[in-house]
Amino acid sequence: MYLPGARTRTWFTVAGVVGNVRHHGYQDTPAAEVYQPFEQAPGAQMTVIARSRIDAAKLTPALRGTVQAVDPSGKLPPVERTGEMLRETVSDRRHRSLLLGAFAALSLLVAMVGVYGVVAYSVARRAREIGVRMTLGARPVDVLHMILRDGVKLALAGGVVGLAMALWLSRALSSFLFGVGPWDAVTFLIASATLGVAVCLASYLPARQATRIDPAATLRNG
Repeated sequence: MYLPGARTRTWFTVAGVVGNVRHHGYQDTPAAEVYQPFEQAPGAQMTVIARSRIDAAKLTPALRGTVQAVDPSGKLPPVERTGEMLRETVSDRRHRSLLLGAFAALSLLVAMVGVYGVVAYSVARRAREIGVRMTLGARPVDVLHMILRDGVKLALAGGVVGLAMALWLSRALSSFLFGVGPWDAVTFLIASATLGVAVCLASYLPARQATRIDPAATLRNG
């Protein structure tokens, strides 16, 4: 092959093909990449990547000795681990993502408390109705399912509204994402499932309390 942008047509032998490379950040779009021997394309600086199971602090003297064996006047710059470099690159977005995650968890907790309060209030208001149902033969499991269905209806209504808002805001939040599209179906499915589980958990305790209603006492007091 030859490089289209070169001034002269120089042919090179393809030794291998690698995956996409992001040199300046994981958020950048991968561009065309060509690796050449240093002797063919010398530069002012050289970056050497060494893969080893030895700790970087113990590997540094060996690398320094290797560089000085090639060029006694050469100096080895500070050795950095790829993991540390990657953490520095993503540190800002990681902090923002953690902050958003904390707010999301707090919002989910507030939503669970709200659902619990609404369902518990509904159970208190419908105590006489539940007592009549149990007197007419409704089993505790039937009452449990009835109250949980009300909670699921709340989850569905909230899920539809939340999904619409999430689709609307997805473009604005796309800068916080990496490797995930703003309209990723799996992400929305997981979020919807999480909301559904949270609502069911919040509705379960009032539903259990509804199954313990004494029909005779409820009808007598009503």
